[in-house]
Amino acid sequence: MRELTACSSREEINGTVERAAQQLCGAHSVFLRQGTASATDPDPTADDAAATGAQGTSITIAAGASPNDALMTVVWTSPHAVTDLERELLGTLAQAAALAFRSTGSQRPLAFHLHAFAPHERARFFDFQRQVRGLLAMVRSIVRRMVETSVSIEEYAAHLEGRLGALARVHGFLLRAPNAGVDLEELVRAEFLAQSVTDEHLQVGGPRVVLGAKEAETVGLTLHELATNSVKFGALGHLGDKLSVRWRLEGPRRTRVVLDWLERGKRVLRANHRKGFGFEVIELLFPYELGGSSSVVVEPEGLRCSLTFPVPPHELH
Repeated sequence: MRELTACSSREEINGTVERAAQQLCGAHSVFLRQGTASATDPDPTADDAAATGAQGTSITIAAGASPNDALMTVVWTSPHAVTDLERELLGTLAQAAALAFRSTGSQRPLAFHLHAFAPHERARFFDFQRQVRGLLAMVRSIVRRMVETSVSIEEYAAHLEGRLGALARVHGFLLRAPNAGVDLEELVRAEFLAQSVTDEHLQVGGPRVVLGAKEAETVGLTLHELATNSVKFGALGHLGDKLSVRWRLEGPRRTRVVLDWLERGKRVLRANHRKGFGFEVIELLFPYELGGSSSVVVEPEGLRCSLTFPVPPHELH
């Protein structure tokens, strides 16, 4: 992604994006084009699509919601099942490419004209760059630690898919509105929706808190670990048991978020239950990444987890 900042032409940006897609997703080729291209304009993907044959795979991703936004077509020469994580990474790459065109002042921009806000667009580009670096660092850490804690290949594959899915949901929210952050309640409810948990099992609520990319990644992954554990061993795996997720703002200037996860019911996690990577996320990764604290206590009535972290700077007034 750093190479995009040094590009000075349409061809250089396209080549840089193509190399990134090859490294991230094993793609064969990438084509960037104007979103408003008419039906009579040549399709740069046509020759390559023909060359891949009927068994190839291609997807087209828009850099934004406007019809004028750039389009990025990614081609694989063989059948390829595009994962949610790959879609999120490619979506970020498409937006970064469009921002690179604007920041270079190319005479043939894909979707935008250079204007007085170019410095702002360059700042957005660097923000995307930081997000991608942070995401890849998180994925590397997950993969490395799971190798050490998984007891079988099947367990490793199932848990890795779930954790990557949690990160993909977070970045789906961030790509939808890159400057808006992620609403904490929406993040909580999205995790339960992914676990197919219905509202009658839940009590969810608290003041509005908007998380930045780093906070959303860490909180989202922590919520996923708690929900997965509850489905397998706790309240969410037993009909009639209840789960409460509440958060509040504390401190003289309401500068700390305190989130309480409370399970109550007949199905209680054993106090001597083997702790895997999920508990490392809650007890070690969460405090380290957010400068907060966490505690997990197995009580006779069920599991209680308390998470505390600073209010994201953009939320302070």
